[in-house]
Amino acid sequence: MKTLKHIILALASLFMAASCMKDGETLTATLDGNGAQIGSVDTDIVLDADNGTSLALTVYWDRLGDATLSNPDAQMTDDVVVNAVQFSTAEDFGTYVERTVGSSDTSIQFTVLELNNLLSGLGLEGGVPTTVYIRMRTSLGTNSETVYGNTIQITVTAFTIDMSRITLAGVNGGAYTGTEVTIPAKSDGTGYAGFANVSTGWWNFFFVEGDNTIWGAYTDGNPFPLEQKDDISSWNAWFPEPSGCYYIDMSVSDREWSCTSISGITMSAAGADAVQMQYASGQTAYSAVFTTASDNAQLQVEYTGTLYNNELGQNSTQGVTLPLTASSDGTIAAGSSGDATGITVGTAGTYTLILYLADMKWELAEGEVEIGGGGEEEDSYVAAASEYLYIYSLGEGNTPVSSAGTLTRTSEGVYEGDFHMEGWFNFKLGDAENPDEATVIYGSDPTAGVYTLYCGSDMFNIWWDSGEGADVHMTVNTSSDVRSWSYTIIEGEEPGGGESGYPECLYAIYSWDSGWPTETASGNAAILRSTGTDGAYTGYFSSGTSAGSGFDYFILSDAGFSDITPGTLNENRYGTKDGSTLSLKTSANESDQIYGCWLPDGLGLYRIEADLASMSYTLEYLGSAQVRTASGSSTAMAFNTTDYTWEATCTFAAGDTFSIVLGDYTYGGPDGTLSEEGSAITVTEAGSYLVSVDLKDYSSLTYTLTRH
Repeated sequence: MKTLKHIILALASLFMAASCMKDGETLTATLDGNGAQIGSVDTDIVLDADNGTSLALTVYWDRLGDATLSNPDAQMTDDVVVNAVQFSTAEDFGTYVERTVGSSDTSIQFTVLELNNLLSGLGLEGGVPTTVYIRMRTSLGTNSETVYGNTIQITVTAFTIDMSRITLAGVNGGAYTGTEVTIPAKSDGTGYAGFANVSTGWWNFFFVEGDNTIWGAYTDGNPFPLEQKDDISSWNAWFPEPSGCYYIDMSVSDREWSCTSISGITMSAAGADAVQMQYASGQTAYSAVFTTASDNAQLQVEYTGTLYNNELGQNSTQGVTLPLTASSDGTIAAGSSGDATGITVGTAGTYTLILYLADMKWELAEGEVEIGGGGEEEDSYVAAASEYLYIYSLGEGNTPVSSAGTLTRTSEGVYEGDFHMEGWFNFKLGDAENPDEATVIYGSDPTAGVYTLYCGSDMFNIWWDSGEGADVHMTVNTSSDVRSWSYTIIEGEEPGGGESGYPECLYAIYSWDSGWPTETASGNAAILRSTGTDGAYTGYFSSGTSAGSGFDYFILSDAGFSDITPGTLNENRYGTKDGSTLSLKTSANESDQIYGCWLPDGLGLYRIEADLASMSYTLEYLGSAQVRTASGSSTAMAFNTTDYTWEATCTFAAGDTFSIVLGDYTYGGPDGTLSEEGSAITVTEAGSYLVSVDLKDYSSLTYTLTRH
């Protein structure tokens, strides 16, 4: 029996209380026995990376050492005894790794992956049987003598853990989808960085290291700060909306990641004008053919893109143009401003420069070299020969799941038909009503755009490029020399617009006063609809958060919030320069500045009237929405900043009627719809109700009644 003696002051960290002690008395703590007796039914273990979740080892032990005090009236905390299982490749445990266990536990189990990861700290060589020693360590607190139990030994054949790359594993519905890309480790060991092709916008994923360490988003509001887990219980991370080539930088040390959406790469030889390199998504590679008339010509390569990172936040971006640097060993890296690329063409002539971004490699080939065009399987394109072509709805992983519409063959390779396109509808095409029976499926070409048909495995979806639905007449030409689809709007409408040339609606978007739509919680603030006069729009705008948060300004646009990217200009965007009239932003340059329209009366409900013909707007401050009964009593509604609805709790008798009042405007209607012509709303059953009103879309004002 080993006796541990401590003065009372040293024991204060171990014991909750001690009573009835005499002056000068020394309190003695004792561990009973010679340590736990340990054992295992497993003696020879071969670990297989393909069976990582299988049980590999069970270690068990008898009753752990008990602790006693010389003063039986003193008390100890439950966790004063510390127990840990130690592993070592040396019989004297000169070096070891250990796993702490609970004081009441009598066994511990390891899966193949857990045991392999644990023993990797001991430097086990993959594929080589190695003797591993195991024992139990028991101690009182952290400052007392340690007791060790017996030692057992097993033979373990580990597998090599590849930490040279990290996998970005796609997820959907809390499970892996099987879609993956990888990027290599940084040479300094701080994380991973490299290029990858992301085939869909808003792609959800987790970072998974070779030892199965999993990194997910720390919160659901910003994808870039990361936390470490051993499962996918974190929030998943996600990419921005643009698909295509990205440069990804994942820092283990800083616990965050960033990405740059590559919009293009240019190269120049010997100071000549830069030329645009061509992207082949199937190889995640850029290439360019060039000719130099002089020997020892220096090449300069630069990539241009949009940066997304933690500092900028979820809704802000930064345009970047930076060089790529190349080494003599054939590797490339993302450089810093001013870096030389480092490629010299020794002899004058015609060459092809190829950048294999996914492998971080470069190649300079003599003559003109073809690297695959649009993708790996472009030559597998097949022109449909069936009587019908089917429009497929998509499921998990963008896989066709059912037919949503049918097109009829009108001539060889050409199919036509009418179809209603929902806003932002994503689809593919195929030659059988059941997608599983199709002999050919068409998506869109990753490099040639949404209207070019493509059959390669790296195909993108085809999509309706508007948030507004429309009835269209589709024409699809599957012949190999055309490979395209087109549409005409039935009855002469344009997507999101009409014959007048003005858009069908305007989106009012929460904004900082600089005019960038950088602040939003869950979508557009309001949708203004045409009043029947060319260029005139009306809608209700709710500002319901603290002043100065960015929610007390707005801009107007003919595209929704999710389709506006600061630094680009793919839509008509209206703000103000003088505080009273509308101004159209005419370029993506920061110098072409417009400002958000200010809400002068602060928080509350506004009625906005905008006129693009006269470039004017007016604001009518309405305060808050009201629930007004037939007897004339009113209840003010509060703005819900999560759902962007107006709400009030009211008590009604059976047969009571009420209306929704917005300033001087009174609304009612049956079946959850609101209009100025609608009758008062009737409550059929007495009780307390939550009245919720959605005013975001002026053409679809709605209400709900929820009985408590």
